[in-house]
Amino acid sequence: MLGDLNMLRSFKSIKDDILLVVTDPGDVTRHSRHCTNFSILPGADSPDFDLVQGLVSLAKDFAEKPVLYYGNDEHLFVLTRNRDRLEPYFRFLMPAQDLIEDCTDKVRFLELARQKQLPTPKEINCSDYTNSREAGAKVGFPCIIKPAVHKGWLDSTVIRDAGGKPLKILFAANEQELDRWVTSIKKTDLEFIIQEFIPGGEDEIYSFHTFADENSQPLACYVGKKVRTYPSIGGVSTYVGLIHNSEIARLGNEAVKTLQVKGPVKIDFKKHARTGKYYILELNLRYNLWNYLGTVCGINLPMLAYRHLSGLHYDTPADYKTNVKWLSFGDDFRSLVRYYRPEKEYTIGSWLWSLKSPKIYDIFAWDDPLPFIINLGYYLKALATRLTGK
Repeated sequence: MLGDLNMLRSFKSIKDDILLVVTDPGDVTRHSRHCTNFSILPGADSPDFDLVQGLVSLAKDFAEKPVLYYGNDEHLFVLTRNRDRLEPYFRFLMPAQDLIEDCTDKVRFLELARQKQLPTPKEINCSDYTNSREAGAKVGFPCIIKPAVHKGWLDSTVIRDAGGKPLKILFAANEQELDRWVTSIKKTDLEFIIQEFIPGGEDEIYSFHTFADENSQPLACYVGKKVRTYPSIGGVSTYVGLIHNSEIARLGNEAVKTLQVKGPVKIDFKKHARTGKYYILELNLRYNLWNYLGTVCGINLPMLAYRHLSGLHYDTPADYKTNVKWLSFGDDFRSLVRYYRPEKEYTIGSWLWSLKSPKIYDIFAWDDPLPFIINLGYYLKALATRLTGK
């Protein structure tokens, strides 16, 4: 398991069969009471050979081929580009490497979406950009700017120029703002796309989640909906829940079959606030933080994947709960103070009322407190360094 606490807690009923592999010695996941075995290997920014060779060496100690899990794009790239070396030692299911590269790179996904006639917003890629006036004529204003790939984006000078917040996208209301962002991006070697802004807030973003078998047939699926993000536009998820939405489920299943996707899948959609039409924003082919929420609500996709890949019987869940929410408390409160309250979308009272649902947390858990305690220690140490300059 190359993953985090959310992935590990999807397997907390299993005591002895998980080997957690971390690439950051400071990762609090290894301090979880649910982690009985762990190994530290070089990170994805190290030469691929080191990480892959380390995984192969670990797999040789298993009596049977273990199932391999991966939770970010960096690990996904390492695994798919070295699958010929890994397949003799691990069980995992991925689509063809070209499809992974197409879906993970937004410039390439733009072309793929056009070929497959998927419902995506109007977009242009960086190689087609000449000036902001022409870009605006093609996609309209306001518009958004996205990096072709996530790697390096949050650490780039672009995000530093934007205030250092964890922005997945940049928002441009007019030509001047688009000029400013494109000028900033062009100082780096990052590729990007400019995309039509679909009217509506982050609470109009939905996600389809499934694990598809070798024939691109979903084993089970559920639909998620964002409640809040940090920042409030284009930020990371801070408060999310599951819903029932038959149209998103239908569109998600159709996209999986159209693209011939296999393995874990997450497809983000946004609903147009005026027309009600759903557009595909992006597609991820890896496990993610929503899987823990799905597990708590009744559909454990990582466990379904394990039983399918191991040739074991599994029952396909027919339904799931929608009353539980996933919360990243610190980022959610920060977003309330900096965005939602100043923008009059929430008061302190309405924010507190929104938290009344049963919840699970990004790090904190009543039955597994040590990761939170250690993470709090990291935060306090960083705060003291910032305040004292030492």
